[in-house]
Amino acid sequence: LGVAIPPRINDITIKKIEFLRYDHVNVHAILISEEGVIRDKIIAVEEPVTQRQLKKITRYLNEELSG
Repeated sequence: LGVAIPPRINDITIKKIEFLRYDHVNVHAILISEEGVIRDKIIAVEEPVTQRQLKKITRYLNEELSG
C-alpha cells in the first residue's frame, strides 16, 4: 500500500496559470506547477468578466512567469 501526498502549494513553482469563465460571477482558476501538480479553484468575482478579458490576464501572467 502506498500513499502519495502532493506538495503544498507554497512549495511548488508555478509553470502556467489558466483562467476560464465559469459563469457570469465565477472564474475557474487552474495552476500547473513545474512538478506537474495541478490545482484549481472556482473564484467569485465582484463584476462580470468576459473570456476575452480572462485570456488577456492569463497571457500577461504566463508571460511574467516565464520571465
